[in-house]
Amino acid sequence: YKNGKKGFDVTIAAPALEKATKHFNQIYSFGNDSWLYLNDATSVFCSRQMFNEMKTNKKVTFYPYANEKTAGNPVTLEYKESKTVCVKQNNAFIGLPCLVFEAATGERLVVLDNQQYPLIVQMQLTFKIFLKSIE
Repeated sequence: YKNGKKGFDVTIAAPALEKATKHFNQIYSFGNDSWLYLNDATSVFCSRQMFNEMKTNKKVTFYPYANEKTAGNPVTLEYKESKTVCVKQNNAFIGLPCLVFEAATGERLVVLDNQQYPLIVQMQLTFKIFLKSIE
């Protein structure tokens, strides 16, 4: 949801979840469809390969401005800090252990520190996204 409006359903293929460095950030409906299948890009999550590079090298290059046909411009993120991000779950606030990565050009990702489910908790590109609640 964004501003109380439901977006669309996304299916991310297993190979994309494992190795993609392309990130698709469309929020509302994709064309006339209400469903999107990503086989070479992720959305909402980092791929496990990208997360492992972030953890191991403290740096990663990815393509955050991807669309359905092109990868967009690459951005290199570098580790800044670990922090706890509070979000609402079941009418209570919980703390999520996260890693913060930033680029010299201003892009920023805050990712759940979980190799199996590297959820993007906050993202700042040419727009900002923050995880507000888990339902």
